[in-house]
Amino acid sequence: MANLYEIDYQLQMLEDYMVDVETGEILDEDSFNAKFDEIQMALNEKIESSICFVKNLQADIEAFKTEEKNIAQRRKIKENLAERIKNRIDNYIRMKYTNEDGVVDTDGLNKFKMETPRMKLSYRKSDSVDVYDIDSLPKEYIKEKIEVSADKTALKKDIKSGKEINGAKIVTNLNMQVK
Repeated sequence: MANLYEIDYQLQMLEDYMVDVETGEILDEDSFNAKFDEIQMALNEKIESSICFVKNLQADIEAFKTEEKNIAQRRKIKENLAERIKNRIDNYIRMKYTNEDGVVDTDGLNKFKMETPRMKLSYRKSDSVDVYDIDSLPKEYIKEKIEVSADKTALKKDIKSGKEINGAKIVTNLNMQVK
């Protein structure tokens, strides 16, 4: 079957020269109309089957999105379970290195090691910063994240109501819809 561009070319040649593009014969009015209808029908079939293919692709995409959500939920459940188990083991081991006053022996805990053929567990020291009052920090230690974006909904409403706004305008687009 010819592709869309070939069909379009056949229609163009037929309309311009009244010549059968396959045989090169000059067509009479009845033959021209029959050939034109045949090519037009092929074009319509090609467009219809192409759009049906697009619809199938879109259905696949939606199925993938749903499956991605399901997999992400299952992954999150497994991540949370792994974290809870790690926290439980960590709490148990820390409890073994905690004195009666609730103070953890960090030197002893740092030396804790456990190794089997299937796993290895140890502690290592690391430093992190605990910001307990951000308002008390000097300004050189504060980072600000500012996001600037246009309120397109309000802009559209105001421009459509006749308001002149520099830097924005309404653009009319023609978007193909597949249903």
